[in-house]
Amino acid sequence: MNFLDFKDNLESKLKKKFKFELWELSYTPYSFGSGVIVYRINGKFIKYIFDGKDNILELHISGKHKKYSECKFNFLKSYANLNSFEIKDVENNS
Repeated sequence: MNFLDFKDNLESKLKKKFKFELWELSYTPYSFGSGVIVYRINGKFIKYIFDGKDNILELHISGKHKKYSECKFNFLKSYANLNSFEIKDVENNS
């Protein structure tokens, strides 16, 4: 699975649970397939950062009702690869 496949898989799971907006998408296929994706869900920003070189996915969440340019993200969880993320981590923190 590459980062864009992860995005599609994540969005299909999010659609079942939340109304969300895509705020940022950055994918660099020539840099180990790394990427960043940010969604706004229930007034919070949810950010996934994938390090393609080390094959690590991180989940970060902002506080409620902050402007994107001013919000600070808190690290929530790290996953061993793109296939190991769990949507319940978003459900429990949004």
